[in-house]
Amino acid sequence: MLEQTAERMTKEGDSAAPQVSQAADELKKKWNNVLGVIETRTKISRTYVTFHKTVHSVSDSRIEI
Repeated sequence: MLEQTAERMTKEGDSAAPQVSQAADELKKKWNNVLGVIETRTKISRTYVTFHKTVHSVSDSRIEI
């Protein structure tokens, strides 16, 4: 939506259009970084759960001597 506003402002010749466009680009980059962090944290969390399930399974099946 912010990108559309910047495009509209440019078409209308608004003097603030370059600043709005730059702000939209910066916001988009930051948002993509946040999405990347979320994806990484999700992968780490899934790995953590898998690891602990495996450890729990191995410890449950261990033979006591």
